[in-house]
Amino acid sequence: MSQANPYAPTTSIPINDTDIRRVAIRPIGLLKRSWRMLGDQYWLFLGITFGGILIGSVVPFGLILGPMLVGIYLCYLSLERREKVEFGTVFKGFDFFKESFIATLCLIALTMVVMIPFMIAMAVLIMPTFAQAAQNNQPPSFPVAIFLMYPLMLMANIVITLPFIFTFQLIADRNLSAMEAIKASIQGVRKNLWGIVWFFALLMIISFALACMCYVPAILFLPVSFGSLFLLYRDIYPHQGGADPAANTFG
Repeated sequence: MSQANPYAPTTSIPINDTDIRRVAIRPIGLLKRSWRMLGDQYWLFLGITFGGILIGSVVPFGLILGPMLVGIYLCYLSLERREKVEFGTVFKGFDFFKESFIATLCLIALTMVVMIPFMIAMAVLIMPTFAQAAQNNQPPSFPVAIFLMYPLMLMANIVITLPFIFTFQLIADRNLSAMEAIKASIQGVRKNLWGIVWFFALLMIISFALACMCYVPAILFLPVSFGSLFLLYRDIYPHQGGADPAANTFG
């Protein structure tokens, strides 16, 4: 990049454990605050969030998804500061490519370590069923264990994702290294574990329900979903000096 990123702190802003707050998490309240925060810029943020996720998904394994997520949160930071938000801001996430890439690799590696045993177990359960069906010239019937494994895989995915839920916001907001951001994210999740689990589960349920309606409602929900995650981040990781524009303006 030929120019410095005007949306990023010039230096890393460290976080101490005392800087991370334990808060009362109200999922519906966060979604309402997110809607109010977006205001008349909803359609712009629909383009930012959907475009960012779409572009980030083009490369296999989501290897550029990290920079795009950082770019999305840079847009929310600009909105919080009441600065002019432009679609091009999302590409400023590539100025954080190294740290966001490392964070993404950590997430992918952890996902593979946890999910591969599940996939092997499912294959072991499925193969005898297919072999028996082939011998009898009948369509295969899936064992009940398969249906029990699926919710377990979803739960495992939630457990894997939760420690990283604030990582990309921290990289965008505090200019932290990948490992510092992951560590600070884990600290924030640990202090607010059950509230975050409930909120994250609710987001997944809403997104899944909307995706069942031909995906369009789920896409329209993206700006509100990302906004609620940003506001939750700001509630737990307040501004230096105690001034919280997001809480004061959109609370």
